[in-house]
Amino acid sequence: MRIPALLALCLLLNGCMNLGGNNVARVTTDYAATVKKVGLLCLVDDQINVSYLTSSAQESFFSRAALPGWDISAQVSGIMTPNMKRKGFEVIPIARSDELLGLYDSDFSYARTERIHEQLAAIAKAQGLDMVVVVARNVDADRVTKTNQKIRGYGLQKAFDTGAFAYGSIYVEAYDTRKFFVVGKATGFQSAPLPDGLWQGSFETAKGTATIPAETQDEVVKVLKKVVGDAVAIAAQEAGV
Repeated sequence: MRIPALLALCLLLNGCMNLGGNNVARVTTDYAATVKKVGLLCLVDDQINVSYLTSSAQESFFSRAALPGWDISAQVSGIMTPNMKRKGFEVIPIARSDELLGLYDSDFSYARTERIHEQLAAIAKAQGLDMVVVVARNVDADRVTKTNQKIRGYGLQKAFDTGAFAYGSIYVEAYDTRKFFVVGKATGFQSAPLPDGLWQGSFETAKGTATIPAETQDEVVKVLKKVVGDAVAIAAQEAGV
């Protein structure tokens, strides 16, 4: 079920950086030259996932936690906006809304971005956008602790026989709102060992909601900024945005 030696190597190398597999389409230079105004929409979950895995999925513990000082939309914008401006795009932020979140997040597994394409086209028409870039969670295999569970979005995870780690799994999609097709898409994954003292024993019994102690919140934010930021950057680079 697990390969401890591989886990140790991954964590030692600060996170087994992996690119987006075969499901990749890249925005070409010729296409980018036709684009002026680009909307940027972040639909990544704003709460972090906390997972403690036992030898049985039924006996594992999955929870979510709010983290003061953590703003996923600001993190995504801070990475994506400067890169997109360097490509010559005028970047227009699109506010996340309950309607968009409800459509795309209709199940807990994969981000269903195709369900919001009609809404993105309407937003683009109203704001004069040529393209919209959506940043959403990705669902990936548990490539760190090698269980049969899925890694979703970003968060903290530990298995009963491994060390704790932080991870980010992100999907970036560029959608042409003039001719209504996906012109670029890719995923990015990054993980890193969690420093001593940040994993809490209470995470191993939490279901639904976990609490991150105030004295560790700043350090958790620091670790997540790094892994999630790198995952976003990887996905954006592979998608060509």
